[in-house]
Amino acid sequence: MKKKLNRKSLYFINSLLILIPLAYFTYRPVLRLIGRIEVVDETPARADAIVVLAGGEPGRALEAVDLYKQGLAPYVVVTTEPPPAIYEQARKDGITLFLNYENYVRILEGYGVPKDHIIRIEDYIADTLDEITHVNAFAGRRGWTRLIIVTSPFHT
Repeated sequence: MKKKLNRKSLYFINSLLILIPLAYFTYRPVLRLIGRIEVVDETPARADAIVVLAGGEPGRALEAVDLYKQGLAPYVVVTTEPPPAIYEQARKDGITLFLNYENYVRILEGYGVPKDHIIRIEDYIADTLDEITHVNAFAGRRGWTRLIIVTSPFHT
């Protein structure tokens, strides 16, 4: 004996069949839209340092170079992500991989930020919250009270 599905169950199942693919194919554009609405893009004011958050493409370092050249801060701070799983094996096999912070430093130096104005927080960071915690502690030890944070809208 087959049991019939009631009307509410059919609506629920049909809704899921529509919403799951809809969510899968639209979550990125929706998140970008929310980011454009929620992210405040304000004109930066003079600060103690410019902090380039890890991850993403090296374009963040280019933005930090522009801010530095505008004279908005005397230092650029980069954080350190743990090396990818393949890093040690590639090194053993004679393949040089550059870590994210190394790429950031190369861009900063290459575009004119003096080496002694680039500061690296050497502790590995696990995620954005951990990164901000490390940056906050580092800034506190230096007596800094104002930072310019460079990231991407998607990251924000």
